[in-house]
Amino acid sequence: MNQLLSYLFRLCLFKAGPQDAPASEKLVIITAVLVAVSYALTSTGMYEGLSTRVLVSVSQVLVFGVVVWLVLKIKHLENRWIQTLIALFGAAAVFQFVSWPLVAMFDTSADGMVDATGLPQPLWLHVFIGVWYLAVMSNVLRQALDTSLGRGVAAAMFCQLTTVFGLILVLSLAGVGSESG
Repeated sequence: MNQLLSYLFRLCLFKAGPQDAPASEKLVIITAVLVAVSYALTSTGMYEGLSTRVLVSVSQVLVFGVVVWLVLKIKHLENRWIQTLIALFGAAAVFQFVSWPLVAMFDTSADGMVDATGLPQPLWLHVFIGVWYLAVMSNVLRQALDTSLGRGVAAAMFCQLTTVFGLILVLSLAGVGSESG
């Protein structure tokens, strides 16, 4: 476990890439569970009830995994899927757990903590963490796809947007978020 954490922190500091992760299905499952748990724990303000948060989190992880596989399949690099998912799921879990206190701050930011722009103070830090995760994700996809940084950024944006749309579709089919559900 220490090796996994060390790898993930090196990855988040751009000192490791997906190729440095062991090609282990067990690690994919571990990192997928970690990121699903992190999503479920940090989405308390978005969804009522633990069962709904778990459904949304698991759906998000599954949809994202499929989207990443499709992106790799386009370049005939699906053999890199396991290591790429370990890197992406692991990094997402790290960033989710790091930003968790900020999410809690937003829930209690009614105390008037604002800056000169009128935005809650932790928002800037939360945005910084989001941009940093996008940079890590872009770097992972750049390396996994053997492409330029610009295409890595485009791949990361594509994966994120496609995952959002896929998640909306899956959740609407499951009745999550509907007025009658």
